[in-house]
Amino acid sequence: TRDEVAEVLRAQLPELADRELTLLGEGSEHVVFAVDDRQVLSFARHEARASDWLAPRLTAWLAPRLPLAIPVYTQLGEHRGRPFAGYTKLPGESGLRLVDPALHPTLGRRLGEFLRCLHDLPTDTAASLGVTRDDDLVAWSEVAQDDLQVAAARGIAARAFDPTKHRRVLVAVSRCMP
Repeated sequence: TRDEVAEVLRAQLPELADRELTLLGEGSEHVVFAVDDRQVLSFARHEARASDWLAPRLTAWLAPRLPLAIPVYTQLGEHRGRPFAGYTKLPGESGLRLVDPALHPTLGRRLGEFLRCLHDLPTDTAASLGVTRDDDLVAWSEVAQDDLQVAAARGIAARAFDPTKHRRVLVAVSRCMP
């Protein structure tokens, strides 16, 4: 809750205390708040040690290797047994808010370049950082669909999202995987 985030800021990040908090989004894994629209704090929904959280290690390795900016965590802590991490908010608009990708003519090319770079990275290095292979695209896509429906219901994602259409595509793709 907003009150818990304010409590964390007062206790662990006093330089960010008493700032404006805005809920950016929430899903099955995290709840994310903006602090003064400059910092982003992501709070895990599940208990874990902050030092075991993969995202900060992984993004620190990925950021200099990718053609688009990604978050690089500068704050890491725990609150009530759950990790949280913070980073400077990236410029631009969330892709979840795009209603008509045709209005953004370079989006497909830039996203393709990003994914090509990401997929060209050495998987052994990613594995050494704690990334595990997950071949169950159907299960993953169901969680992603649920997260997108929550985002659409709260006005965070474009309302044009059609879970039935996307579910069929993801199921078809998963059947093509080795």
